[in-house]
Amino acid sequence: MLWTSLKDNNVSPAQTRSYFLGLKRLGKGAVLLEYPLEGHSMIGSESSRDLNVRTWPVASIHDSKAVDF
Repeated sequence: MLWTSLKDNNVSPAQTRSYFLGLKRLGKGAVLLEYPLEGHSMIGSESSRDLNVRTWPVASIHDSKAVDF
């Protein structure tokens, strides 16, 4: 799982997208989350809460249950 903040001045969102597309081209399962209103730090924002909710199930993917995004 990859995520990016579209107003991030430290890590280019384009770099994250390129990495995601590379994984997809290689046939790897990948999910990209983009947060349009955030900068590099999402601490305490609604986006931060959303990211927490979406990343918790990823830790248990090994149990072969599908994660719905």
